Amino acid sequence: GASSCPEEPSKSKEALHELRASL
Repeated sequence: GASSCPEEPSKSKEALHELRASL
């Protein structure tokens, strides 16, 4: 989870973008 890995916020942002693109 993003909140679980605050050390790499860029990764969570990328994942969110990918998820939105998939939808």
